[in-house]
Amino acid sequence: MTDPTGYAPTGPLETTPQGGFAKPDERRKAFTAALVGVELGDYDRRIIEWLCELDDPTCRTLVSLIWRARQTARTGGNGQ
Repeated sequence: MTDPTGYAPTGPLETTPQGGFAKPDERRKAFTAALVGVELGDYDRRIIEWLCELDDPTCRTLVSLIWRARQTARTGGNGQ
């Protein structure tokens, strides 16, 4: 799994994630990295495109959540 941590935080967020402005293409790459190996349908891809147009802190948070959930599943942790 490619690590999208250059874009998104890897730990719990207590405040708005920082990192400057990322263009939608960079956001798309981060979502793609976080979702490697996940089978996507046309509607899934459409929603990812829509998400990429949202504000950058929201995208960073969503990518972080996806990434952390996948890491938790890999390690068998309970996320608590």
